[in-house]
Amino acid sequence: MKPTDALFESIYPRDGLLVIGLVAQVGTNLDDLCAALQNRLQDKKYEVEVLSLSRFLSAGGTKTQEKQAKGTRLRKGLSCQHALALCAIAEIASKFNGNDDRSRKAFIIRSLKRPEEIEALRMVYGEAFLAIGVHTPKSKRLFYLRDVKGDKNGEDTIGADENAADYFGQRIRDTFEFCDFFIKGIDPEYVGLTRALKLCFGSVFTTPSRDEYAMAMAYAASLRSADLSRQVGAAIMNDSREIVAVGANEVPRFGGGQAWEDDRPDLRDFAELKYDPNVVERDELINNFLTGLDGVESEQGTLPMKDDPEVRKILKRSGLLDITEFGRTVHAEMACLMSSLRNHIDVRGSTLYSTTYPCHNCVRHIIASGVTTVKYVEPYPKSRAEKLFRTSCSFWDDDYNEQTGEPMEVRQGLRLEPFIGIGPRKYHDLFAMKTLSGKRIERKDEASGKALDESTMGLQDLKWPTSHFGLADREKRAVEQLVSLWDSGLEAEFPEVAKLIPEGATTITEWQQHLDVDPEATGRKPTSAEKTSGTQPKQRTPKGRKEQRADRTILNVEEGAEDARKASEGA
Repeated sequence: MKPTDALFESIYPRDGLLVIGLVAQVGTNLDDLCAALQNRLQDKKYEVEVLSLSRFLSAGGTKTQEKQAKGTRLRKGLSCQHALALCAIAEIASKFNGNDDRSRKAFIIRSLKRPEEIEALRMVYGEAFLAIGVHTPKSKRLFYLRDVKGDKNGEDTIGADENAADYFGQRIRDTFEFCDFFIKGIDPEYVGLTRALKLCFGSVFTTPSRDEYAMAMAYAASLRSADLSRQVGAAIMNDSREIVAVGANEVPRFGGGQAWEDDRPDLRDFAELKYDPNVVERDELINNFLTGLDGVESEQGTLPMKDDPEVRKILKRSGLLDITEFGRTVHAEMACLMSSLRNHIDVRGSTLYSTTYPCHNCVRHIIASGVTTVKYVEPYPKSRAEKLFRTSCSFWDDDYNEQTGEPMEVRQGLRLEPFIGIGPRKYHDLFAMKTLSGKRIERKDEASGKALDESTMGLQDLKWPTSHFGLADREKRAVEQLVSLWDSGLEAEFPEVAKLIPEGATTITEWQQHLDVDPEATGRKPTSAEKTSGTQPKQRTPKGRKEQRADRTILNVEEGAEDARKASEGA
């Protein structure tokens, strides 16, 4: 072994901790998936434990909607959108007593419902954390909720799961885009899961599928966008499996194409206008409308004034704030189609890959172009494509009969379905033959020149580097935040969370002493009696803390509480 390889292996052990978070819409059968994932990890000599976040919400409610509501109350009670992730971190930390060494330990967390939860887990566990997106058609999930779970209000349950109206509710739709790879929840053999884990554990001859390659090109294209709202990329692959066009959401350039970074003058929104024109124009129209209603009498009395705080809530629920009519950017999908047109490329029969579900304006042009399939990563709730073009499109969510759970014949039309495979986040780590640090990964025996035989390689260790140094300290910071946010008034409703808060129970006290949690970081110094006895102080919410708490990230507790409160009330 070369000296640099020895140094690399000492810093980045290949058999370290693995934390896997499952992201799945309500109604997805995660029991079978967890069993399959557990078996495959055990085959890699890992000790595996499944952590269900719903356990922290189980007291006093067993139905899905009850747990959804309790999750919202917990997040709101702590003013913390990643509260359940903190609970998972505290649970994992309690099993190691502050020890950094986590060799061949794996935890499966089911299931994550907010982007902030993934963000928090990545802050603490870094590259040792993987997020798996599990896609199941809505029709299949409705059947599962009704026939397996006995939920007669499946539509309401799914609606609350996807994008709850409350600021601290669930946002599963927004969480999928942060996943590392995506699998089908309806595959009984979990072929996609097996392939993904094969890559994770060192396969050097598994190369990108055409879907993975095309989506990586779409993602790369998105990075050139300077749009003030989001970066979106798209790519078109023809039936010969060639990329014939790429595009991003960016303002148009006279003469063809879109603005580039070195164009002068710079016509992009941030440089020319210095504001988002869609927001300004939209709000001006709304204000003009409401101004015209000021003082107008109706049979029920005077209509609401435009400054009425309730008006904004009504507008948000109405969908008026979702209009995108006045943006200057050419959408990524349209940029692809325009590129094909300028270069005389026929896209009939092609597949369009987009990092975001296309808006209804793009869908109508995609239909007219002759493209037959669209694959996407991030959902886009503002799109009205499913409502406006139902007869011209075939949607993934309609693939199963809601009453019987059996597959249905796929309707002819533009096919829109979620992307399945290795996502852009892990594309380099899993397919590159050099790590980001420059370490080379071999495919052949240097002496003989013969290709390595994967069947004899074992493939037991992770392919990408993870470092355990500082892990216990990062967990400690997360635990400290959970302790500092905890309100003892929540204990009756959330007893399982209360057990994670060091309050004198023997095992938890021992765990806290090992983690060396600083009492001052929790807002209270230990009493003289506690110092004498060596016990840890009971953590309580300091006076006024409940009213002043804000939504926080793990390592930066600075957000303004008033902003969080207003956001919650305005949701």
